[in-house]
Amino acid sequence: TTTTTTTTTSTSTSSTTMLPLINATLDDPFCLSGPESYLRLQLEKGVSNSDVQVAFRTSGDGLLVYAGPETTVDDFLAVYIANGVVTFAFDTGDGVISLSSQNNTYADSNWHVAQASRTLIANTFILVELRVDAEELSNTFPIGASNGVLQVSELLYVGGAGGEDVPSSLASAVSDPNFTGCLDQVLFDNVDVSLSSSLLVSAQGVEACTLTGFEFEQSYVKYENSVSMATDESAISFRFKTIDPNGSLLFIGSNDTFSDFLCVALNDGQVVLELNFGGGTIVVQTSEATSFADGEWHSVNIAHAQQITFALVDSLQLDSIMSNESILNTNGNVYVGAVPSYAQPMGFSFLHERGIVGCMEEVIVGGTTLQPTSPSATLTLGVEVCRSSCMM
Repeated sequence: TTTTTTTTTSTSTSSTTMLPLINATLDDPFCLSGPESYLRLQLEKGVSNSDVQVAFRTSGDGLLVYAGPETTVDDFLAVYIANGVVTFAFDTGDGVISLSSQNNTYADSNWHVAQASRTLIANTFILVELRVDAEELSNTFPIGASNGVLQVSELLYVGGAGGEDVPSSLASAVSDPNFTGCLDQVLFDNVDVSLSSSLLVSAQGVEACTLTGFEFEQSYVKYENSVSMATDESAISFRFKTIDPNGSLLFIGSNDTFSDFLCVALNDGQVVLELNFGGGTIVVQTSEATSFADGEWHSVNIAHAQQITFALVDSLQLDSIMSNESILNTNGNVYVGAVPSYAQPMGFSFLHERGIVGCMEEVIVGGTTLQPTSPSATLTLGVEVCRSSCMM
């Protein structure tokens, strides 16, 4: 088997996609870790044409998408990253055809989007195209004796090869097929082949992404009209990790200076719960000798029933709050992180415009899980979605 090497000239230069832009387009990111992490799916693939799309974030090498050979042939198709370069490669029996990015900086722990396709033209040529962010490449190749027909297994792997041996020509190009990092929007021939796909057969070392990093004091996610607290029973819970002793964690309210509100913040490393159900602002807080801004994970759980509000920070119960009203009247806006000045009502004593610098996850308000990738997340600023870890 011979290998076809391309020397294609890129039609445009690559540029790193900035996080706020990518965050707005993510759907359900998931992370892969460990030496044997992958998704295994089953679907029929096009024999003459193929289209692959994947959003990825990594600092290493590995297979992003891989379709291996059937038992009697050596055909394969793969999109992989090696040494920061993204490559689209396949073999229909006439030798490996590959197209690689000229930019070698895609293993930079930022989000990128790769799109690859092969298209049979007039039963004579195969048009091969690869786009990574703004970098676009294309080339045409003769179809050879195989007539451009790709014979691969119905099994498809995302993030690895499922522990199976890959063809030697592919193994020599990517030393470690196991991908470590995060993926999203994985499509094969316009079919969803991500963690939530109905075609999923098995998954190993894969989990949905819930960790969100707040990079700056002004970082926040705004969820507009996303939850209803207009009930006499409700609950709020989340986890946070920071070494920043001051800043807002979560705020529920309206763009009205006289509206009801509920806020959880850090003040000098202590957790502060501040709320107004219409009868005036009430504040309670922890009074521990140690700080909750210690770089460890902490949980906050708040429950409201009738006119009483209870709060737990880890296993520590704060003083219960009695209010004149049983319903929090807001328009359903939730801010996670900082709270812009225009959204702050009168009566704040601890809350200010800055938020924490750190991480939050598992944010649930009124039974609704809030993710920066949710449609209700109408505005994000300085927020890093789907961190693989939270190093303080």
